[in-house]
Amino acid sequence: MAIGLGATLDKFRLIGRIVALSRHDRWPRGTLLKHQAPRLDDLRRFALVRSAFYRRFHHGLVEPAADATDEACATQRIAYADHAVYGICSPKERPGMTARPFIVAPRDYAPALNIVGEQLTVLASGEATDGYEIFLQRGAEGSGPPPHSHPWDESFFVIKGQVDFGIDAESTTASAGTLVHLPAGTVHWFRFGKGGGEMLSMTSRLGASQMFADLAREVDPVNPDLGKLADVGARHGLKVAV
Repeated sequence: MAIGLGATLDKFRLIGRIVALSRHDRWPRGTLLKHQAPRLDDLRRFALVRSAFYRRFHHGLVEPAADATDEACATQRIAYADHAVYGICSPKERPGMTARPFIVAPRDYAPALNIVGEQLTVLASGEATDGYEIFLQRGAEGSGPPPHSHPWDESFFVIKGQVDFGIDAESTTASAGTLVHLPAGTVHWFRFGKGGGEMLSMTSRLGASQMFADLAREVDPVNPDLGKLADVGARHGLKVAV
C-alpha cells in the first residue's frame, strides 16, 4: 500500500513540474501536453525533455517564434509500446531552421582571426548549426582576454599546453584533457601558459563568431585599445570587467 501511495505522489509531483514548466512565458504558444494512459516512466521522461528544452530556450539557443503552434512544427514524441506522450516542438523542426550535416577538414578551415594576439579559427558558426558555435583557439604564452562576461554559455577543452583560468574570484590551471564550462554571465579570463597552448571552445548560441570577426577587424592585436575592445564587445553583449 505504501509503495502504491509513494508512486502516486511521485506522479503528481511530476505532473506539477510539467505544468509549471509549460506555463513559463518563454514557451511557444500552442505547445500542448497530450497523453494517453501515461505511466510514471512516461511522465519522468517527458519532464526531463521539457526541462532540457526549457534550459535551451532560457539561455537563448533558439528563440521560440511568437506564433509557433503544434501545427507549424513537428512534435517531440516519446513512445513506450502503445503508450505515448506528445509535447514540445523540437527547435530543429521549427520553420526557418536550415542546418544541414557538414564536415570541416583542416584544409577547409577559414583563415584564423587574430584576437589580441590569439589565433582563433571558426570551425562551426551559428549560421551553419542554427545554434551553437565551435572554435579552435591557439595562443602564445601570456595571450588571452581580460576579465569579461557575455550572454552565452561557453566551454573550453584544452588540447595542448596549460591554460590559466580566472572564474569570478577563483583561478585554476587547466592542462591538456581538461574541460572548463562557464554559464552565461560568468566573469572569466584565461592566459595561455608557458610555450603557448591550444583549446577547442563551444558557445551555446550565435553571437561569438560575429563578435570575433569585429574584434579582429577593429582592434589592433599588438597594441590593443582596451576601450575600443570594450566598445566592440558591447555591441554583442560582452561586458569587460576591468
